[in-house]
Amino acid sequence: MVRLILLCALLFRIAAAFVWQGMVDSDHKLFRFGDSETYWVLAEKISDGKPYDYAGPDSRVFRSPLYPLMLSPITQFEGRTAVFAARLIGVALGTLSVGLVMLAAWKIAGRQAALFAGVLASIYPGAIGMSIFILSEALFCPLILLCLIAWMMLAEKKSVIVWSIVAGVACGLACLTRPSWILWPGMLAIGLVLSGLFLGEVQDKRELRLSSLFQRLAVFGLAMFLTMLPWWIRNYRITDRFVPTTLQVGASLYDGLHPGASGSSDEGMAFSIPFEIALRAEDARAKGGLETSNRPVDCFEWRLNQRLSNAAIVWANENRSDALRLALVKFAKTWNPWPTAKELGGVWIRVAESVVYVVIVSLAGLALWSVRQHRRMMTIYVSPTVYFAALHVVFVGSVRYRQPAVLVLCVVAGIGAAWMLDRIKERNNQTLIGKR
Repeated sequence: MVRLILLCALLFRIAAAFVWQGMVDSDHKLFRFGDSETYWVLAEKISDGKPYDYAGPDSRVFRSPLYPLMLSPITQFEGRTAVFAARLIGVALGTLSVGLVMLAAWKIAGRQAALFAGVLASIYPGAIGMSIFILSEALFCPLILLCLIAWMMLAEKKSVIVWSIVAGVACGLACLTRPSWILWPGMLAIGLVLSGLFLGEVQDKRELRLSSLFQRLAVFGLAMFLTMLPWWIRNYRITDRFVPTTLQVGASLYDGLHPGASGSSDEGMAFSIPFEIALRAEDARAKGGLETSNRPVDCFEWRLNQRLSNAAIVWANENRSDALRLALVKFAKTWNPWPTAKELGGVWIRVAESVVYVVIVSLAGLALWSVRQHRRMMTIYVSPTVYFAALHVVFVGSVRYRQPAVLVLCVVAGIGAAWMLDRIKERNNQTLIGKR
């Protein structure tokens, strides 16, 4: 049955890849999403041995490197052949994600929960889309699932050092794929420390629990640090500063917090152009000796990022009611069952996304409410939902940003479906006994 579910997941994604490629071809384009093109440009530059920048030396820390690096060998092929090959790699990664969802549910609640979780993950349109759109979520999803499974194994106190390393490496690679994951380890550490402080029955047990926890966090942190270190060294050489992810954080923050913001990223980052023009004018005056300051002209990309970030924070502080209203709008845009992105195409795609999404969320809620014996383990798989919900009431909101969290939530939903089936069986058995 497990193999059948994985085969179906693979076939669904292959079929979707053909359908999607046909829709894109009818538009006479290679991609429907702007981000896909940026990843592809960077992948081509890696493949050709050119500097890793998107549009010149002022965009050298534009995107995190792992997904373009994975795509780079494929760009040697021609046009649509290369793009479709990239979609098929996404298909393989998406099928792997379904397998990891099943493994996680199996480890928590057994075979029946794993089968339900696998079915949900294999048919969920959001997960299928993230496999074939040529977006970094294709690689990000299996990495965060691996990270969460490693933390689950740590909770079971099995091969602590090994699983701490696996969790740290997987988390570091996930951050190098999608920078938005960088704050998740901090949220996890705080939650674990607080639970260690308040869940110990007596002082000695509490101290032992915390000591063990700090050891795991230390190994995890070291593994994550070493995984990300090459990227950090490279960024420091370019900017002369520590840049943990990319220099698009300021633009992303301003995208969500500025006059006229809608909660979505619907302006093509055009708002950054006046900032760029003003900064270049200042640099021209400085180079021409028209400014009294003798400061050297610093890394342009870093300063532009800082200026956008500061402007967003200032605007939010001065317009708190608008910022709060936008937070609610972003939350609704991200978690609304009905997807609104025009790139998705027909109404049936939206209907399928909505129906399966509601089923997954409902079953996950049922599991958290009813399945007490697994509640502590299930919270590991709920954590991405909480994390991305908090993150995207600050940054822009979109259905795209919930998809990794909903895929992970299939683990919990599978447990809820298995619990519900068991209750139905018990009720039927009691009814049969009563009739006798």
